[in-house]
Order: sequence, then C-alpha cells, then structure tokens
Amino acid sequence: VFNILVFFKNKQHLYLLGIFVLGFLLRLIAAINLGVSADDMHHTLHAINFIGSGRLVTYDQSAGLWHLFTDLMYRLFGVNQLSSRIAALIFGSFSIIAVYLLSKEFFSKRISLIAALLLAVSPFHIKSTVAEMDVMTLFFVLCSMLIFIRGLKENKNIQFAIAGIFLGLAIYTKVYPLLIIPSMLVYFAYYNKKNSRKITSNKNVKKILIFLLCAFIFAIPTLTHNYLLYKDKGFLDLQFTNALGLGKEVSAKYYSWDSFFGEEHAWSSLIFGDVRHAPAGVPIILWVVNYVRTADPLNFYLGVIGIIIMFFVKKERKEYRIFFILSILFLLPFLASINLLAKHYLFLIVLLIPAGAFLIDKFN
Repeated sequence: VFNILVFFKNKQHLYLLGIFVLGFLLRLIAAINLGVSADDMHHTLHAINFIGSGRLVTYDQSAGLWHLFTDLMYRLFGVNQLSSRIAALIFGSFSIIAVYLLSKEFFSKRISLIAALLLAVSPFHIKSTVAEMDVMTLFFVLCSMLIFIRGLKENKNIQFAIAGIFLGLAIYTKVYPLLIIPSMLVYFAYYNKKNSRKITSNKNVKKILIFLLCAFIFAIPTLTHNYLLYKDKGFLDLQFTNALGLGKEVSAKYYSWDSFFGEEHAWSSLIFGDVRHAPAGVPIILWVVNYVRTADPLNFYLGVIGIIIMFFVKKERKEYRIFFILSILFLLPFLASINLLAKHYLFLIVLLIPAGAFLIDKFN
C-alpha cells in the first residue's frame, strides 16, 4: 500500500491513472453497446470450449491465444457478448499505458501523457472493443517494441528475451506480427550503427538470437498443429495453405467456402491499383490509408503532420520518425496486398499517435 501511495504521489502518475480510467470506461461502454459483425460472431463461437477441445489453433487464424483467453472469460462470466469482448477491453485499456511508456523512450513525459490521452479517446481504437484479436495482438506488439528499445539502450540480454516473449505472444494471438520481426531487426542495425557499435559482434548476434528464440517458442503450437494435420490429412490450415500451397487440392473441400481461400497478394495493385480491390482503380495503399483516416481523422492528421514536422526539428526528435517508418515498412504493404479489412490497420493509427502528441506539444 505504501509503494502504491508513493507511486501516485507523482502528478504524472495520477494523470496517467485518470487517463487510463477514462479509456477503460469508454471501452466498457463500447463493449456493452457496439453491434456485432460477421467476424465478431465467428470468433465468439470458435472460442467456446477451446480449452477443453484439445485444439492448438483455429483453422483460419493459425493461432489460439485469444481463443484460450476468451474461453477462460466464458468459464468465469458465462458465454455472452461482454465476455467475448473482455480481451479487447483489458488489453485495449492497458495499451494506453504501453503507448505512454513507448512514447517516453522517444519524447518527454508531457508528450507521453498526451499520447496516452489521444489513444484513450481514439474512436478507431474504442470501436475495436469487439470479439476480435487485433487489439490484444497490438498490445503485445507495443510491449515487445518497448522492451526491445530499452534493451538497445541498456544493452541487457534479459530485455531482448522479454521482448521476444511479448512478440511471441502477439504471433500466437494473430500471425501477422511476424512482419514486425524484420522491422525490429533493421531498427536494431540502425541503432547500433548510429551509436558506433559493431552490428555483427558476438554480443549483438547473441541478443538477436535470444530475441528470435524466445519469439519462436510461441510458434511451436502452430507448427505442431500444421505438421500433425499434414501428416494425418495431407493439408494445412487456411493461412498455411494460402502461404505454402501444400495440399491445396485436398483442402479445397474444407476451405473453399471461405473468401480468403486461394487469395494471392496483389503486389502491383499497391501502386497501380485495380478495380477488383478498390473503386476506380485507386492504388490499394492509398485506399488502406484512407480507412485509417476516416476511422480516426483527428489522430491521423495530427500524426501525419507530426511525422512531417520531425523532418525539420532537432536531430534527437527525428528518432521516432525513423522508428515509425521501419515499424510499418513490411507490415503495411503485406497486409494491404491481400487483406483490406480496416480492423487490421489499427497498428497504423496507434503508431501515429505519439507523433500527433509531439505536434500538439510543439504548438502548445
């Protein structure tokens, strides 16, 4: 109790607590009142008795952590709409703290508080408080990024291990955080070069191996499931079938009803566009960015202008601009080339928010 009182004696911590409570209440209201979508109902049902089923993943997600957590909520609070959204409620609320801490690695405490407030009231993030995996996934990604950056600054192996664990949890919640790995490796190389550290030194190689190994541990359930499925039935789950093509003919009778079955990456359409993916042949990358703009215009414009302003400020303020660009470098075009569901781009608005907070502080 004494430690808690000392912690909240700091005004910054009191402000952060108030912002957290505000964000939690807004997400609780959303969880109770938001309507359902097709995917919302789909995942809600797949989580029922997931723990007792003996499954490692679901056929269409190649992951199972959200379903495990949600089934646990069902057992505690019953199978109902609010229980199915508790993961998004809890991890979405704690993402406010994660954004605050991540922002502190680049900016002042005041900017970090503004970033926390912007996320707390973000309409895109609040409306994502439904029975889907993206909010929970993003929380783990933010935690991984935070600990990874601290590991770079403090040069401790244990922090790279923890960062790997958080990223592994993200991957076992939804597979697309795999695309965060190359971004973090490139940032690792950039940071070490900037600080005159030899990238290929034994110590640096060891840090990256620790990070990757800890993340890989959480891929074991998915790999085990697909190995056993292929050995027994001659095909893989939906994500692996699309990615590798193994057993595609065999799996067609099970998956062909799913609109994602057989989807291929429309790489050229990212720039040149096509009418199949976006009206009037608009480049897909612009169409996807427009999703985010319309879902959360205030944070979008603040963030974009903030990133631009960073080109003209002191050198130390440019660090986040580089981090932001590298963080979306692989993930954004990969998702945009194959999946145009707006919910998958929540990461873009969340990573823009610290830049928006910087802009507000700059013009205060």
